[in-house]
Amino acid sequence: MDEQNLNNSPEQPVNEDIAGGTLTFTDGVVGIFSGPTEPFTLMRSTPKKSRWLLPLLIVLIAGLLANFLRMRDEELVSKMQTIQISKINEQIDDKVKKGEMTQEQGNTAKANAEKFANPKSAFFQIISYITVIIRTLIFNLLLTSLIALIVLKILKGDFTYTNILNVIAFALLIAAAGEIISVVLSIVMGDFKTLSLGLVFTKASIGEKMYNFLNTIDVFTIWYTAALSLALAAIAKVKALPVFIIFLIYFIGMTALFTLAF
Repeated sequence: MDEQNLNNSPEQPVNEDIAGGTLTFTDGVVGIFSGPTEPFTLMRSTPKKSRWLLPLLIVLIAGLLANFLRMRDEELVSKMQTIQISKINEQIDDKVKKGEMTQEQGNTAKANAEKFANPKSAFFQIISYITVIIRTLIFNLLLTSLIALIVLKILKGDFTYTNILNVIAFALLIAAAGEIISVVLSIVMGDFKTLSLGLVFTKASIGEKMYNFLNTIDVFTIWYTAALSLALAAIAKVKALPVFIIFLIYFIGMTALFTLAF
């Protein structure tokens, strides 16, 4: 996924072995991981077809599996509970100081927080699984598809919305693989880790918010963004570099918003 690939014209000829057939599920999976320009150029030239359901189902299953593994690890669950309750208590203390609630109301709210923010509780676990589904369908698929639609329209691309969904679903397989690896890494190291600069720094050295930000921008995020950009460029007949830059700014911006601002 180097700069030369991102600058390649989507008009380059497709491999004759691929051009003679249609894009299979295996072609899409191999292509998105190894180099999506050629196979997804083929997708553009074949009849409109919804290919996003199967890869999206795999992404959902991977996300639910990652959540299951995370919730079954006692050390991670304990850290999760500490983080959740600490943040809630800070918010409650702030409201008490501002006079928005009495100390007695604050104490009651803290007691309720310990009850419902407990990762071992059925309520918390159900919410965690629902969150995985909402995150995948609403944010990762729908919102990203709308951003892609706007970007490709601005770049005057020739595409269909169905192919945008196809591309995103296959690209999310990279993000799903990254999530599984991150969970396994976190279980082994006893803390929430990803293949990022979060492995080099500690919360104490750079602060909790900056640490969370760096921990979120991992190798798989960059890989996913590059693969997504190349595939979108291929199905829309546009240059990949502008798509990559826009999506990289978007993903980093959203990460900064949720990790640094809150």
